[in-house]
Amino acid sequence: MLALLTPPQETGELVPSIPIAGLPPAHDCAAALPIFGHMGQDYTAPHGSMELSNDGGWCLLQFTQTFRQIYIVPSVSVVDPPAHGEVVAQRLSGRIALAYRPATGFTGADHFAVRTNGPMPHTIPVDVTVR
Repeated sequence: MLALLTPPQETGELVPSIPIAGLPPAHDCAAALPIFGHMGQDYTAPHGSMELSNDGGWCLLQFTQTFRQIYIVPSVSVVDPPAHGEVVAQRLSGRIALAYRPATGFTGADHFAVRTNGPMPHTIPVDVTVR
């Protein structure tokens, strides 16, 4: 008899952002990261977005991951830095945090990507719009 292999249940989803020490938040920031990972037989790739005004503050995007119904907080690193700003990626208590700040005076589109190392590593691209 042929057994069907079920991929491990693993998901990641956006959670409300808490401040990251020393990084003043942008006054106008909207961040999104739809649920991603293996849910049943389907896989949804992660892809985040941020939209913010350039007021010198940082736009925050924070998310959690679960693996087989256990919350995990893998390490995270920047693998593709933004061309027109800077990004910080950190593990916080119970969540992963990304923060982006555009270069002074920049408006337009930017992009960066981070990589988590969890039991099932993910590269997470993030598209940024700066107004």
